[in-house]
Amino acid sequence: WYQRRVREAGREVEMYIDEFTRRYGSTHPRFYHGTLKEAMSHAQRHLRFLLVYLHSEKKETSVRFARNVICSPLFKSVVEDNLLFWSCDISTGEGSRVAESLTNARAPFIGLLCFKEGQMRMIYKNQGSATVDAVISRLTTAILENEPHLQRQRNRNRVSESSTSQLLMQEQNAAFNESLLRDQEREKQRKAEEEAVRLAQEEADRKLEEKENKLKAREELRKELRGKLEEPTKEHTISLLFRLPNGSRVARAFLPEVRVKELYEFAFTCEDAPNFFTLITNFPKRILPAYDAPDALLSCRDIGLENSTTLFLQEDDSESESSSVSEAEV
Repeated sequence: WYQRRVREAGREVEMYIDEFTRRYGSTHPRFYHGTLKEAMSHAQRHLRFLLVYLHSEKKETSVRFARNVICSPLFKSVVEDNLLFWSCDISTGEGSRVAESLTNARAPFIGLLCFKEGQMRMIYKNQGSATVDAVISRLTTAILENEPHLQRQRNRNRVSESSTSQLLMQEQNAAFNESLLRDQEREKQRKAEEEAVRLAQEEADRKLEEKENKLKAREELRKELRGKLEEPTKEHTISLLFRLPNGSRVARAFLPEVRVKELYEFAFTCEDAPNFFTLITNFPKRILPAYDAPDALLSCRDIGLENSTTLFLQEDDSESESSSVSEAEV
C-alpha cells in the first residue's frame, strides 16, 4: 500500500510539473522530480538546501506569485546555483499532505529547509504575496547564515576531501544529466507528435486536393461528352428511360447498335447524375456490364435491350472506377 501511494504521489508531482511548465513556460528553476520525502532525503544525503514552493492554480495571489517570482530569470538563476527546488499544487494529494505537515500552510508558500542539528529544519518561510527582490534577499541571508552548519556536517562526513568532492560532483552531474535527459525525451516526444500532426495534415490536404481534381476532371468530361453525344434522327431507334437516384427521369433515343459504354457516357452527362454508378434494369432485373468491362463494347441489340426499357442509375458507395465512366477518358 505504501509503495503504491509513493508512486501515485510521484505521478502527481510529474503531472504538476508538466502543467506548470505548459502554463508558465520554461523559465523557472529546475524541479526536483519525486515526492517531498524523496527530495528531503536527497538534500540531507548530499547536504544541500531544499526550497519548497506550494502553489494553487485556483488562487490569483498564487498565480501572480508564480509569474512574478518563481518564473523570474533572476530567481531561477539564484535557486539553480544554490538549491534543490521542489514544488506541487495543494489541490493534489501530495501537495495537500505537505501543506498539512507544514501547519496547514496556504499557497503561495515558499520555505527553505536545511539539515541542521541532525534533522531537516525550516530556516526561512514566506506565505502570501512578496516581491522577487524581497524573496531573493531573504533566501540569500538564510543561506549565508546556515551554510556553516552544512559545511561543518560536510567536514564531519568527509573521509577525504578529494574523494568526497569527486563523489559529490559525480552525483550532481548524474542528477543534472538525468533531468536533462528527461527534458530531452519530452522535447523529442513533442517534436515527434508535431511531426505526426504535420504529416497527417499534409496527407489530408493531399487527399482533398486529389478529390477536388477528380471532381473537376469529371465535370470537364461531362461537358466534353455532352458536346459529342448527339441524339440520332434515323428511324428504327429504341427509346430508353434513365432514372436517376434523386427520382428524376431522362428519356433518350438510341440506335440499336449503340454500345453499352455509350449508354454510361450519356447517363454520366445527365443533370444530377452521380460520379460513380452502375446501370441496372428492373424487369427483368439485371446489371449491365461495367463501363470498362470487355462486354461494355457490346451493343444494345447484343444484350437484348428493347424499346421503352428503363435503366436505373444505382449510385456506388465506394469510388470504384470500374462501374462508372473511367477516369482514363478524362
